[in-house]
Amino acid sequence: MTYESIERERKEKEMFEKVSKKQLKASKTAITAVFCVIGGIFLVMGVILLMLGVVDEEGFMVGTVFAPMGAFFLLLGLILNITLPKSYNYEAYKKRMDKYGVQNLYDQNVATALLAARIDELEKKVEELEYKVRNK
Repeated sequence: MTYESIERERKEKEMFEKVSKKQLKASKTAITAVFCVIGGIFLVMGVILLMLGVVDEEGFMVGTVFAPMGAFFLLLGLILNITLPKSYNYEAYKKRMDKYGVQNLYDQNVATALLAARIDELEKKVEELEYKVRNK
């Protein structure tokens, strides 16, 4: 391997870590927010229905369905927040990309960011070469 390929690999790994951390943080925040809001709404609705003593035609307290459902969604949101990874493994990503190509939205966003960084690098090299050619 040449120095340039090693340097490019290092830059790709840095960019991968930066982009994947940002994506995972946004995903965790969104998932947690959605489940906790849904859970909160159901839990509050269940507690209010229990406090008011609302019953259906058969004498069943409606709040006993909504409150546990709300607690379940809250718990699910917290569990997902804890269990979702904090970062991706670059080597596993590279192996997966070589074997299968782009698999999911996360891989696609990371690949796009890596390609954008590579394009910027190549544009700088082209500008340097054009400057050298003009000034000879």
